[in-house]
Amino acid sequence: MYAAPRTATRRPQGCVPPAAQLLVANRAVDLLRVNSALCTASGRSRG
Repeated sequence: MYAAPRTATRRPQGCVPPAAQLLVANRAVDLLRVNSALCTASGRSRG
């Protein structure tokens, strides 16, 4: 009875389907790309 919550706290992604993990990963990559694009755009406009 006590082993389930321990494993749940250790691996919170165990209950998440792989499709959701892919969506989250893609969203994070998109955010990183947008941030890098904004940084490069602002740097070019400045100087």
